[in-house]
Amino acid sequence: MAPLARDENATLLQVEFDWRVMAFTCAMALGTGVLFGLAPTWHAMRAESSGALKHGRHGSGDANGGRQGVWVGKGLVVMQIALSAILLVGAGLFVRTLVNLGHAELGFREDHLLLFRVNPPRTVRVDGQRLAMYRRLEEKLSAIPGVKSVTMTDIALIGDGNSGASFHVSGTPRVKERFRVQTNAVSRDFFQTMRIEIVSGRGFGSQDTSTSPKAAVINRALAQRYFPNEDPTGKTFDTDPEEFAVPLTIIGVAADTKHADLRSEIPPTFYAFYEQRSEAGRMMVALHTEQDPASLLGAVRAVVAGIDRDLPLTDVRTMQEQVKLTTNERIFAQLTSGFGALALVLASIGIYGIMAYTVARRTSEIGIRMALGACAGQVLTMVLREVSWMALAGVVLGVGAAVGLGRLVSSMLYGLKASDPPTLVGTGGLLIMIALLAGLGPARRAARIDPVQALRHE
Repeated sequence: MAPLARDENATLLQVEFDWRVMAFTCAMALGTGVLFGLAPTWHAMRAESSGALKHGRHGSGDANGGRQGVWVGKGLVVMQIALSAILLVGAGLFVRTLVNLGHAELGFREDHLLLFRVNPPRTVRVDGQRLAMYRRLEEKLSAIPGVKSVTMTDIALIGDGNSGASFHVSGTPRVKERFRVQTNAVSRDFFQTMRIEIVSGRGFGSQDTSTSPKAAVINRALAQRYFPNEDPTGKTFDTDPEEFAVPLTIIGVAADTKHADLRSEIPPTFYAFYEQRSEAGRMMVALHTEQDPASLLGAVRAVVAGIDRDLPLTDVRTMQEQVKLTTNERIFAQLTSGFGALALVLASIGIYGIMAYTVARRTSEIGIRMALGACAGQVLTMVLREVSWMALAGVVLGVGAAVGLGRLVSSMLYGLKASDPPTLVGTGGLLIMIALLAGLGPARRAARIDPVQALRHE
C-alpha cells in the first residue's frame, strides 16, 4: 500500500543535522583514539632494547608485559561483549514490545480504512449549514465506486487523544467528584464503517435525527462499571450540558475499542449522535473501501472540492498509518538494533584479533602439545574454550547490567518485563554463538600448526 500524504505535524520525531552534534562526535572520536593510544606508546617507550634483542625476531619484549597485554586485551573484549549484550537486550525488548503492540486487540478493523479531517470554512458559520454540508459530503463520498460505507467522527480512534465528559446515571445520587468518561460524537454508519460489534441493542440508524430523542451507545467497559449484571438499554444519563442536550438514552452496547493509543487501558466510553451535539465543529471522515484506500484519494479530493472549494482536507492517512504513527517504540527498536549490531561486529573483530594474537604467541606451546600427542581436535577445543569463557563472562556482566538498566525503560515496554527470559536467553545465546564463530578462524589455524615448525619458532 502506497503511503498517503499527511500534514507536517504528523511526524512524531524529527531529526535534523546539527553541526554542534557533529563537532562533538568528531572530538569524542579523536579524543578516544588518542587516549587509548597512550598506553601502548608508554609501554613501547619503557621497553629495553637489550631485552627485545634477546627475544629475537619473534619476541615482543618482556614476557610478563606480553602476558599482561594479552589479559588487558581479553578484558577489553569482555567489556565489548558486555556492552553488546546491553544494547542487544534493549533492542530485543523494544522489538518484542513492537510485536506485542502489533498484536494488540484494537476492537475494530484497521484495514481498508481511509481517514481525513475536514474543517468547515469561515463562510459556513451556522451549525445548520455545517450539518447540511456534512450530510452532502457523506452522500457524495458513499457514491464513489469502491466505497462501502462512510462515517463522521469527532475523534479518530487511535492517535487523537482523549475527550472526557461527565457521566451520571439518571435517578442515582450525585457525588461531588463527577466521574468522567471518554466520549465521541459519530454519525450513523460509525459502527458499520469501523466494524465495531454491537453487543446488545442497536447502533445509530435512520430513526436518529437532530430532533429525535437524544441517543447514545456505550461500550462494554462503561456498561460493566455502571450497569453490572443488567441490561443498560433504555436507561438514561446526564453529561456536560454544554456539549450534549441531556438526558441521553442508551440504545445499545458496543464492543470495547482502543482510543488514544495502543498502550492505554480501554476507557469507559459513550458515543453520541453528532447531529444532536450542541455545536458541529471539524470532523474526521472515515471511508471503508473495497480496494486500496490510496487509489481512491483522487476521487475523494474531487468530491470535497465539489462540496466547497474552501473546505480544507487535512491529516490524510490510512488507519494502518494512523496506528503506526502512535507507535514510538518502532524508532527505539530500530536505533537499539542498529547500535546492537554495530557493537556485535566490533566485539567479533575484538575476539578474532585477541585470539589470533594469543595463538601466535602460543605457537611453541601448541607445537609441544601436538608433539606430545595432542590431536587437532583437542587444540581446536582448547582455543574455543578460551573464547567461550570470554563470551560467557561478557554475557553475564552485560545481561546483569541490562536487567538493572531495564527498569529505566520499563514504562516503555508493553506485554513484557525488563527481565524478559526469552530476550535475555536469546541475547546470551546469540553472543556466545557469534563469539565462537569469530574465534573459529584462529582456532582452526592453531589446529593446523606443524609441530616441527612450531618447535623451531623460538
